Amino acid sequence: MQVARGASDEVRLVADAFDRVQATAYALATEQAQLRRSSAESLANLAAATRTCCAASLASSPARTGGVEPHRLANLFELDHLATRMRRNAESLLVLVGAASPRQWSEPLPVSDVIRAAVSEVEEYRR
Repeated sequence: MQVARGASDEVRLVADAFDRVQATAYALATEQAQLRRSSAESLANLAAATRTCCAASLASSPARTGGVEPHRLANLFELDHLATRMRRNAESLLVLVGAASPRQWSEPLPVSDVIRAAVSEVEEYRR
């Protein structure tokens, strides 16, 4: 802070104190921004890893291939549904931390496909 030439020692001390406060505030703001960025990157990495695990789980599910005995099919559908919800939560977390949406389509989808996908991701899908 610039002080006029004829200012008293007290005014100079106050100006110096304001300079120190400003420098400290700037340093703290910078540190907070770095911590937020680091936290967001950590959450994005965690969400991406979770999404990858869920996608692998969904891809390898016997319920998707149809090679399952009928009495086990209900349990497999339940697991498939839970993995789908976990994937969706991981994708939401990625969007919240500022990452690009992981599911993007290059062409428009039919409304029936959008509704079917939305219903499959609802917690109480049996309703």
